[in-house]
Amino acid sequence: MSRAVISTVKTDHKAVVAYSGPEKCVLNKRRQRRVLRKRSYTQHALFLEHISELKIDFPSDADVQTNFDSMYNIMVNLLDRFYPEREITLTSSDRRSSHLLSRRSYGARIV
Repeated sequence: MSRAVISTVKTDHKAVVAYSGPEKCVLNKRRQRRVLRKRSYTQHALFLEHISELKIDFPSDADVQTNFDSMYNIMVNLLDRFYPEREITLTSSDRRSSHLLSRRSYGARIV
């Protein structure tokens, strides 16, 4: 068993500890709560289908700020409807954390 250990003092260095005895518990395990919006091909297809049929009209007598606020609210409501926020807990020893937080990952994005 080997593991990368993070220092308790501020540093850019890590240590790799190799150990062949019985498994030890991690004492400095950190947990982080993260909010993300998972995306799937099905969600995206439903979103695109809905958007293609959506008609957005703004009153011509309203000022620019009012129209912008209306458009922003419409976009946030669409985002919440088709890509709802999910809260996950990541730990320092979690193998999936780098994948979930990666910008290149199509399956998940941080909001």
